[in-house]
Amino acid sequence: MMGPGRAKLGLRRKDRFQNTTLTHIDLKDGTSVTRQVEWDDLPGAIVIPSFYEAPILTGAIAPEFPPCDFQIRIVAPAQTIPSDAKRIGVSLTANSKMFARMLAKIGLCITVATLGTQGYKTLVRELILNDSHQHGLVGGFAGANDDASKTDDLHQITLKPNNRMPGEFIIVEIRLFAKFNCPTNYVVVGQWM
Repeated sequence: MMGPGRAKLGLRRKDRFQNTTLTHIDLKDGTSVTRQVEWDDLPGAIVIPSFYEAPILTGAIAPEFPPCDFQIRIVAPAQTIPSDAKRIGVSLTANSKMFARMLAKIGLCITVATLGTQGYKTLVRELILNDSHQHGLVGGFAGANDDASKTDDLHQITLKPNNRMPGEFIIVEIRLFAKFNCPTNYVVVGQWM
Protein backbone atom coordinates (compact mmCIF):
# COMPACT_ATOMS: atom_id res chain seq x y z
CA MET A 1 0.00 0.00 0.00
CA MET A 2 2.78 2.39 0.90
CA GLY A 3 5.98 0.41 0.25
CA PRO A 4 7.57 2.47 -2.53
CA GLY A 5 6.61 5.77 -0.92
CA ARG A 6 7.85 4.69 2.50
CA ALA A 7 11.14 3.54 0.98
CA LYS A 8 11.68 6.87 -0.80
CA LEU A 9 10.93 8.76 2.43
CA GLY A 10 13.31 6.59 4.45
CA LEU A 11 10.47 5.16 6.55
CA ARG A 12 11.62 1.56 6.27
CA ARG A 13 10.91 -1.25 8.69
CA LYS A 14 14.27 -2.91 9.01
CA ASP A 15 12.75 -6.30 9.85
CA ARG A 16 10.71 -6.37 6.64
CA PHE A 17 12.61 -4.17 4.23
CA GLN A 18 14.04 -5.58 1.02
CA ASN A 19 16.51 -3.58 -1.06
CA THR A 20 14.87 -4.44 -4.37
CA THR A 21 11.44 -4.99 -5.86
CA LEU A 22 10.12 -6.55 -9.04
CA THR A 23 9.59 -3.84 -11.66
CA HIS A 24 7.71 -3.88 -14.95
CA ILE A 25 9.34 -1.82 -17.70
CA ASP A 26 7.79 -1.02 -21.08
CA LEU A 27 10.63 -0.33 -23.49
CA LYS A 28 10.63 2.19 -26.32
CA ASP A 29 10.85 -0.60 -28.90
CA GLY A 30 7.43 -1.92 -27.79
CA THR A 31 8.65 -4.87 -25.73
CA SER A 32 8.29 -5.31 -21.99
CA VAL A 33 10.66 -6.71 -19.39
CA THR A 34 10.54 -7.46 -15.70
CA ARG A 35 13.59 -6.66 -13.57
CA GLN A 36 14.63 -6.60 -9.93
CA VAL A 37 15.37 -2.94 -9.28
CA GLU A 38 16.56 -1.12 -6.17
CA TRP A 39 13.89 0.98 -4.44
CA ASP A 40 16.03 4.09 -4.76
CA ASP A 41 15.83 3.88 -8.56
CA LEU A 42 12.01 3.94 -8.66
CA PRO A 43 9.31 6.55 -8.29
CA GLY A 44 7.94 6.47 -4.74
CA ALA A 45 4.18 5.99 -4.73
CA ILE A 46 1.61 5.72 -1.95
CA VAL A 47 -1.88 4.25 -2.34
CA ILE A 48 -4.25 5.69 0.27
CA PRO A 49 -7.92 4.76 0.74
CA SER A 50 -10.30 7.70 0.88
CA PHE A 51 -13.35 6.45 2.78
CA TYR A 52 -16.95 7.59 2.42
CA GLU A 53 -19.00 8.78 5.39
CA ALA A 54 -19.02 6.37 8.34
CA PRO A 55 -22.28 4.39 8.47
CA ILE A 56 -22.53 4.82 12.26
CA LEU A 57 -22.95 8.57 11.75
CA THR A 58 -25.69 8.20 9.14
CA GLY A 59 -27.58 5.26 10.60
CA ALA A 60 -26.84 3.20 7.48
CA ILE A 61 -26.06 -0.51 7.59
CA ALA A 62 -22.31 -1.06 7.60
CA PRO A 63 -21.06 -3.04 4.58
CA GLU A 64 -18.55 -5.87 5.03
CA PHE A 65 -15.83 -3.70 3.50
CA PRO A 66 -15.69 0.02 4.26
CA PRO A 67 -16.52 1.77 0.97
CA CYS A 68 -13.71 3.92 -0.37
CA ASP A 69 -11.90 5.32 -3.36
CA PHE A 70 -8.16 4.83 -3.70
CA GLN A 71 -5.83 7.75 -4.31
CA ILE A 72 -2.28 7.35 -5.60
CA ARG A 73 0.37 9.93 -4.80
CA ILE A 74 3.93 10.12 -6.08
CA VAL A 75 6.06 11.21 -3.15
CA ALA A 76 9.47 11.31 -4.81
CA PRO A 77 10.63 11.07 -8.41
CA ALA A 78 12.95 8.30 -9.49
CA GLN A 79 16.63 9.09 -9.43
CA THR A 80 17.22 7.30 -12.69
CA ILE A 81 14.94 5.80 -15.28
CA PRO A 82 16.56 3.51 -17.84
CA SER A 83 17.16 5.40 -21.10
CA ASP A 84 15.42 2.66 -23.10
CA ALA A 85 12.25 2.80 -20.94
CA LYS A 86 9.00 4.36 -22.09
CA ARG A 87 7.14 3.49 -18.87
CA ILE A 88 8.15 1.92 -15.57
CA GLY A 89 6.04 0.68 -12.69
CA VAL A 90 5.91 -1.43 -9.58
CA SER A 91 3.10 -3.52 -8.23
CA LEU A 92 1.09 -1.70 -5.58
CA THR A 93 -1.52 -3.32 -3.40
CA ALA A 94 -4.12 -1.66 -1.23
CA ASN A 95 -6.24 -3.25 1.46
CA SER A 96 -8.92 -0.90 2.78
CA LYS A 97 -9.79 -3.19 5.71
CA MET A 98 -6.19 -3.27 6.92
CA PHE A 99 -5.93 0.49 6.48
CA ALA A 100 -9.16 0.99 8.47
CA ARG A 101 -7.75 -1.11 11.32
CA MET A 102 -4.56 0.96 11.29
CA LEU A 103 -6.60 4.17 11.47
CA ALA A 104 -8.57 2.72 14.40
CA LYS A 105 -5.33 1.96 16.27
CA ILE A 106 -4.02 5.47 15.67
CA GLY A 107 -7.34 7.00 16.71
CA LEU A 108 -7.52 4.97 19.91
CA CYS A 109 -3.94 5.87 20.85
CA ILE A 110 -4.59 9.59 20.38
CA THR A 111 -7.85 9.39 22.33
CA VAL A 112 -6.36 7.55 25.31
CA ALA A 113 -3.27 9.77 25.35
CA THR A 114 -5.41 12.91 25.36
CA LEU A 115 -8.57 11.96 27.28
CA GLY A 116 -7.44 9.01 29.38
CA THR A 117 -9.66 5.96 29.71
CA GLN A 118 -12.59 7.25 31.79
CA GLY A 119 -15.95 8.73 30.85
CA TYR A 120 -16.44 7.14 27.45
CA LYS A 121 -17.03 3.73 25.92
CA THR A 122 -14.48 2.55 23.36
CA LEU A 123 -16.13 1.46 20.09
CA VAL A 124 -13.13 0.31 18.04
CA ARG A 125 -12.08 -2.77 20.05
CA GLU A 126 -13.68 -5.33 17.70
CA LEU A 127 -12.34 -3.54 14.65
CA ILE A 128 -8.79 -3.58 16.03
CA LEU A 129 -8.78 -7.11 17.46
CA ASN A 130 -11.06 -9.04 15.13
CA ASP A 131 -11.10 -7.02 11.92
CA SER A 132 -14.86 -6.58 12.36
CA HIS A 133 -16.37 -3.72 10.36
CA GLN A 134 -19.92 -4.45 11.53
CA HIS A 135 -20.36 -1.07 13.20
CA GLY A 136 -19.15 1.19 10.35
CA LEU A 137 -16.76 3.25 12.47
CA VAL A 138 -14.35 4.38 9.75
CA GLY A 139 -15.21 7.17 7.36
CA GLY A 140 -13.87 10.02 5.34
CA PHE A 141 -14.74 12.65 2.81
CA ALA A 142 -14.52 10.72 -0.47
CA GLY A 143 -16.82 12.17 -3.08
CA ALA A 144 -17.41 15.34 -1.04
CA ASN A 145 -15.05 17.64 -2.98
CA ASP A 146 -12.87 17.90 0.10
CA ASP A 147 -9.95 19.90 -1.24
CA ALA A 148 -7.48 19.32 1.54
CA SER A 149 -5.31 22.30 2.33
CA LYS A 150 -1.63 22.36 1.48
CA THR A 151 0.66 21.74 4.41
CA ASP A 152 4.27 20.97 5.22
CA ASP A 153 3.19 18.51 7.94
CA LEU A 154 3.87 14.88 7.07
CA HIS A 155 0.73 13.80 8.97
CA GLN A 156 -2.20 15.64 10.58
CA ILE A 157 -4.28 14.20 13.42
CA THR A 158 -7.18 16.02 15.10
CA LEU A 159 -9.17 14.79 18.10
CA LYS A 160 -12.82 15.92 18.10
CA PRO A 161 -14.28 15.10 21.52
CA ASN A 162 -17.45 17.14 20.81
CA ASN A 163 -19.27 18.50 23.89
CA ARG A 164 -18.69 15.44 26.10
CA MET A 165 -22.42 14.93 26.41
CA PRO A 166 -23.70 11.36 26.94
CA GLY A 167 -24.23 9.60 23.62
CA GLU A 168 -22.01 11.95 21.58
CA PHE A 169 -19.22 10.39 19.57
CA ILE A 170 -15.49 10.92 19.94
CA ILE A 171 -13.98 11.25 16.47
CA VAL A 172 -10.34 11.38 15.41
CA GLU A 173 -9.55 12.82 11.97
CA ILE A 174 -6.38 11.36 10.48
CA ARG A 175 -4.61 12.63 7.39
CA LEU A 176 -1.58 10.46 6.73
CA PHE A 177 1.00 11.84 4.31
CA ALA A 178 -0.76 15.22 4.37
CA LYS A 179 2.35 16.83 2.88
CA PHE A 180 1.59 14.96 -0.35
CA ASN A 181 -2.07 16.06 -0.38
CA CYS A 182 -3.43 12.68 0.73
CA PRO A 183 -7.06 12.50 1.90
CA THR A 184 -8.45 12.95 5.41
CA ASN A 185 -10.20 9.96 6.96
CA TYR A 186 -11.69 9.60 10.43
CA VAL A 187 -12.51 7.01 13.06
CA VAL A 188 -15.43 7.06 15.48
CA VAL A 189 -13.33 5.90 18.43
CA GLY A 190 -15.76 6.14 21.31
CA GLN A 191 -19.01 7.40 22.73
CA TRP A 192 -19.42 9.52 25.86
CA MET A 193 -21.26 7.87 28.77
